Amino acid sequence: DIADYAASTANVVYEYAPLGGAQVGEVAAGAPAGEDSTDPIRMPIHNWSSQIAGAYIMAAILESAGANTELIPSDSTLVYTAMCEGDMELVHEVWESSFGPAFEERVAEGCVIDAVTHDTKTREEWWYPAHTADHCPGLPDWEALNACAALFATPESGDKGSYLAGPVDWMKADQERVDGLNLDFVVNNAGTAGALWAALDASIANDEPIVMFNWTPNFTEVLYEGAFVEFPAFEPECNTDPSWGVNPDALYDCGNPAGAYLKIGVNSEFPAKWPNAYGVVQNINFQNSDLAEMALYVDLDGMEPEDAANAWLADHCDRWTGWSGADASACPAAPVAAEDSTDPIRMPIHNWSSQIAGAYIMAAILESAGANTELIPSDSTLVYTAMCEGDMELVHEVWESSFGPAFEERVAEGCVIDAVTHDTKTREEWWYPAHTADHCPGLPDWEALNACAALFATPESGDKGSYLAGPVDWMKADQERVDGLNLDFVVNNAGTAGALWAALDASIANDEPIVMFNWTPNFTEVLYEGAFVEFPAFEPECNTDPSWGVNPDALYDCGNPAGAYLKIGVNSEFPAKWPNAYGVVQNINFQNSDLAEMALYVDLDGMEPEDAANAWLADHCDRWTGWSGADASACPAGPTVEPLGSDLAMCRANWASGYVQAEIVRQ
Repeated sequence: DIADYAASTANVVYEYAPLGGAQVGEVAAGAPAGEDSTDPIRMPIHNWSSQIAGAYIMAAILESAGANTELIPSDSTLVYTAMCEGDMELVHEVWESSFGPAFEERVAEGCVIDAVTHDTKTREEWWYPAHTADHCPGLPDWEALNACAALFATPESGDKGSYLAGPVDWMKADQERVDGLNLDFVVNNAGTAGALWAALDASIANDEPIVMFNWTPNFTEVLYEGAFVEFPAFEPECNTDPSWGVNPDALYDCGNPAGAYLKIGVNSEFPAKWPNAYGVVQNINFQNSDLAEMALYVDLDGMEPEDAANAWLADHCDRWTGWSGADASACPAAPVAAEDSTDPIRMPIHNWSSQIAGAYIMAAILESAGANTELIPSDSTLVYTAMCEGDMELVHEVWESSFGPAFEERVAEGCVIDAVTHDTKTREEWWYPAHTADHCPGLPDWEALNACAALFATPESGDKGSYLAGPVDWMKADQERVDGLNLDFVVNNAGTAGALWAALDASIANDEPIVMFNWTPNFTEVLYEGAFVEFPAFEPECNTDPSWGVNPDALYDCGNPAGAYLKIGVNSEFPAKWPNAYGVVQNINFQNSDLAEMALYVDLDGMEPEDAANAWLADHCDRWTGWSGADASACPAGPTVEPLGSDLAMCRANWASGYVQAEIVRQ
């Protein structure tokens, strides 16, 4: 990705007239500079990746020329005041849209010097990933936002759309823009840049629209398709003259500058106190590709900022030593990729078909990249505790409805890492085969269940209906739902997934109604017609706030999430112990069709899970070798499929040609 990015930007020519200060590369000639002070040149560390890595780069460049430096965590809104007060000497990333006004005010006062304008062209703006345009096709025109506002609503924003802004100290005047353009939106500030990317990944995984803050140059342009919202074009009068623009009564009725500057500022004492270092500073010139590369090292490759700085310094030795006058001996060696531990990566085998086959698939993928693996039968309720205790390293199927609360609790504790959100959309719910609706025609409405309860009774349930749940360790809170919704039902747990399918087949053969646990993606949607029971729509408050929902005295008076996530989790030691394997893990992305195909091989074709894994690996060689970096020789030939009957052969042919296109996955 870094090589591709650099190649794509290598021939870009930027033309820009600096607003003030020295031209890049211009060093004063004439009398020799005096000696520099031995006091440290203090520079801030802010809260975004390119800036932090860049601060270490700046320190290395200045130190190679003999200066002392000190990096100090600093609020990006107050740093220009600190420069004027003599508490900070140099800021190397002054973004025009965010910090231009504060910076230029101090330059006008004379306590800050506009030292360098980089070739970098920046833009900071409301942005959306490509899938959002499918929901709001009027984008990127800003006037489409109000028409689509309800699509961006959250429980906190009410009937208004929610815009996810950057941290407050990035100074974006978003509320002023909302007011100036009469946008039907609420501004919510992310606490960190990482929170922006987490929200972005979740929106893509769940196909939910999002409008959020983003910028260029940034690593996101390597990884995500998307576009900036096009607001009325920026003019300086927009922020100073209410009569300017589309709203004659307000400021900020425009976008942010496009093609904006990135500068270096120093305090007014800098040239006299560090004359040689000031000459070096005036040579420094970052390109768009530099900043994006720094961010990419941190945010994609997972490097610490100091390591990212060393990687950049090693990659660009000739450039920066030309700026500082140092010789090549000052350049760090390119970082050597850390070696993975030879200890096995332990993964659980649970008790449903796609998970078991998928565990063998995960093992094959990781082993193709040189890792050792071990598969261990494990209780699906206790596996997250095992991860925290160091007895398990990776879980590849974290279903939100079943295991989300237990997983998220351990992530919050810091002993488990939320590593990947698959594209897979899941649903786990009470379900019935089509013939059951002939007996209970009020379905899928959940309120029909009590009216039909006697139809679902068994000798064990007495005069109540019987709901056939999954195994106990699938953690579905079914009894809590029965209580919360006052359902006239008894919960009976099947011992295995196979017991569910046996009961389903018996109900169809005998034309007896059944309501049971099922999920998607699963092989059953290929073979059986049926539908999920539609309970009150899930909201997180359903499980935490008794006053929420149809029963003011109980929790769990709702359904399970529809379109829920499927994740990979690893324990907190994984990235450091198996850094290369962790990079592979972060590439892995299962689709709905993948999980259903794994289950189909086992539950329809009767394959052993290892054979099902080999069949999937053979069918999808290009995809998974792209994840692991292995070549095609790692792909198995794949077992010969012996269908159980011609109808199933036809099912498989239809499956292979159009699972997704035919929308067999039903939400």
